[in-house]
Amino acid sequence: MLLGVLATAIVQSSSAVTALTVALVDTGTISFQSSLGVLLGANIGTTSTAWLVSLKLTSIGPFFIVFGTLLSALPTRFKMLGKAAFHFGFIFFSLDVVSVTLKPLAQNPVFVEVLSRSTTPFMGALAGMVIIAIVQSSSITTGLSILLQQNILPATAAIPS
Repeated sequence: MLLGVLATAIVQSSSAVTALTVALVDTGTISFQSSLGVLLGANIGTTSTAWLVSLKLTSIGPFFIVFGTLLSALPTRFKMLGKAAFHFGFIFFSLDVVSVTLKPLAQNPVFVEVLSRSTTPFMGALAGMVIIAIVQSSSITTGLSILLQQNILPATAAIPS
C-alpha cells in the first residue's frame, strides 16, 4: 500500500499507477493480493494533490524547475536527480496553473447551482463522477472541490465528490 501511495504522490496519477499494477499482475510479476494494496495506496496517494492545493505549496514549483535544470547540467550522478527535481517542480507548477484556471469556474452560476444542490453523499458522488468524466482527472476534481468548499460547497458534499 505504501508503494501505491508513494508512486501516486510522485507521478500524480492514480490511473498510471493502476495501469502499471494491472500490467504487472498480468505478467505475473506481482500477485493479485499484492496488487490490491498497491491499488488502495494509489487511491490514497491521489489525496496528496488535495493536500498540496489546500496547503498552498504549489507556488514552489518554479523553484524546483530552476533547481532541477541547474542540477541536470552537472555530471552524470546529479543529472538524474536534476531531472527528478525538474519534473517534481513541473507537477507543482501545473497544479498551481490548474487551481488558478479553475477559479472562474467557481463563479459560473450553473456550475455553482449543480454543486450546491449536492448536499447528500449520493448526490456529491454523482456530481463528482460527472465532473471526472468531463475533465478526465480525479486530481483536478479533488482540487476543485477544495477550492469550492472554501466558498460555496459544504464539506458534506465536497467529500463524496
